[in-house]
Amino acid sequence: MKLIVVRHGLTVGNEKELFIGQYDDVLSAAGKKSLPKLVETLHDADFSAAYSSPLQRTLHTALPLAEDHGLKLQVDPRIIEVNVGEFTMKPRNATLPVLRKSSTDLLDSYQYDFTRYGGESAEQVKRRVREFLTDLRKSNSSSVLIVTHGGIIRWFYLLLNGSKVSRFPNTSQHFFEL
Repeated sequence: MKLIVVRHGLTVGNEKELFIGQYDDVLSAAGKKSLPKLVETLHDADFSAAYSSPLQRTLHTALPLAEDHGLKLQVDPRIIEVNVGEFTMKPRNATLPVLRKSSTDLLDSYQYDFTRYGGESAEQVKRRVREFLTDLRKSNSSSVLIVTHGGIIRWFYLLLNGSKVSRFPNTSQHFFEL
């Protein structure tokens, strides 16, 4: 099974360099403007199913892609962004004085734990992404579109390729074999 995993479009919080987490942020004007190019880029891809995180930024990115391919968009909460608790919508470096790493460095480490701050741990995120992939394997899909978040795409790389990656741009596309 082929997976094409897309990071959502640019959001208002992304532009302000905030650690967005599970806040239901909206696409910025630039994020909305990037969608027609993304649809054009993936127009010839052969998707048999489409999935999205339940947050607005992913839904608004995924819907035009699903519509372009005549697919019903399936929403799955297991691919929602990492819950960063009290650090939600704070500057990216707000974690530095408390956790000794920036938000990007924490996600890049794959060893974060936001449970003391009302969020979730890396192990909890890994478990839900792994469960999503296990269920996806049981489907009859040959090629799947998944629109999700940077923190979740990192786990796709580790679980499917065994590699750790860092940040990547909004609307970036990532290709995997499952």
